[in-house]
Amino acid sequence: DQVAVIYCGVNGLLENVPEASVADFEKQFLQLMHAKHQDAIDTIAAGKLTDDVTSYLTTFNTDYNAYNFSNLSKLVTWMKQQRDNGAGVVYTDTEAQRNAKYAVWEAQNPDWNKVWLIPVNAHYSTSTNIYGGTTKVLLSIKNALSMNSVRLKGGTNSDLSIDVVYTKFND
Repeated sequence: DQVAVIYCGVNGLLENVPEASVADFEKQFLQLMHAKHQDAIDTIAAGKLTDDVTSYLTTFNTDYNAYNFSNLSKLVTWMKQQRDNGAGVVYTDTEAQRNAKYAVWEAQNPDWNKVWLIPVNAHYSTSTNIYGGTTKVLLSIKNALSMNSVRLKGGTNSDLSIDVVYTKFND
């Protein structure tokens, strides 16, 4: 828990929280993280900033003014496994049985397929080995929540919905 709270402080997430409200923020933040994002707490506690299953780093393509998420198949697979396991679906279920189990589970877990895309700035350390090869090590990430642009393309089966949250911190 301390790592998650320290992470908030180090990465500027407490900049707009009045000092008298920090303890309340910490309590509410940890309750939310444990209730909805225990896997993130576990990842942070293990000292990993990304796990390439539920969290990713990608680069910004300035030519197209866009991010390219080419590695999200693990996330989609993980989300499906979470739904299958949570709903109790087994491979011998008929389609009707699966759909009935999914309906019950999804009613109890309406956010199961929601994803947060949080822009961050990644800071790396680079070292050179004795053979001249370089190694890049991720040291830290900090949110980059100033207003920029985004382009999302949805499918034809449903409307695409996006909630935009942004802030402008003093540099």
